[in-house]
Amino acid sequence: MSNTYRVGLIGCGRKGHGHARGYVGNPRTELVAAADPDGSNLEIFLDRHAVVGYADYHEMLAKEQIDIAAPILPVRPNPQVVIDCARAGVKAIYCEKPIGDQPGRIRRHGGGVLLPRHPPCFRGRLSHHAPALEGQVAHRLR
Repeated sequence: MSNTYRVGLIGCGRKGHGHARGYVGNPRTELVAAADPDGSNLEIFLDRHAVVGYADYHEMLAKEQIDIAAPILPVRPNPQVVIDCARAGVKAIYCEKPIGDQPGRIRRHGGGVLLPRHPPCFRGRLSHHAPALEGQVAHRLR
């Protein structure tokens, strides 16, 4: 497989830097854009990564041809950002936070695939959705 997937990161704080290193180090992904409304976070991130920066993730989603969106955000804003990514037509969304107990709510907003990755503190009734969605991601991103 020679496809390289374009990644847009949403949230450039401390955790965002760790995720960015993962995407930069993967030969199948190219980190192309990042968004954060906190100008200081965005400036530090852009000093370390040669990507296009946006203060508003909506603008990033509209202007960049992103294959994978990675919202690295606090729990509260995360569901709406995931929905916005789906509505924008992003093919895959890496979501490390709970999105609620209705994954179908997200899937109905676009043709992409959601890959939830819930840390141990969020596991429980939501984690049973992961195997089915991971299978879709593996199939859809080939």
